[in-house]
Amino acid sequence: MRSYDRTGALKRILRVQRPPRRLTPAEAEQWHRQRSERLERRSGAPSRPEFQELYDYQTLPEFLPAHARLLVDRSNNLWVEEYRAFPQEDTVTKWRVFGPSGAVVAIAELPNAEITDVSPDRVVTVWRDEDHVPYVRVYRLVRK
Repeated sequence: MRSYDRTGALKRILRVQRPPRRLTPAEAEQWHRQRSERLERRSGAPSRPEFQELYDYQTLPEFLPAHARLLVDRSNNLWVEEYRAFPQEDTVTKWRVFGPSGAVVAIAELPNAEITDVSPDRVVTVWRDEDHVPYVRVYRLVRK
């Protein structure tokens, strides 16, 4: 990840040394299964030709992305979510937190929810139930 100042000059490059992770056959199969389910939900019928053509055109990557979401908190720390191919709503997400100097200052594990704010002592999230009704949840950050 590259960091630039306001003039566009490169300030630093943040890297985590780990090998790229290949998409496994099980993950590819799960993607195809979810694709078929989405196709049926959208078309209403077993498959409409235009949707089937669109999905057939899509290809799977050989490697998974290095990270998912990126956030900057109030202390100018960069939060980088580890990528998970098929996250479930009841799982934990892992975040690597980089300080302003570029060093890793924390590893945070949080429930899988949309983070809306991070302060020095708490994380505010929006969690949705099975009916997609949103609920605000606040988690205290505990330093170990």
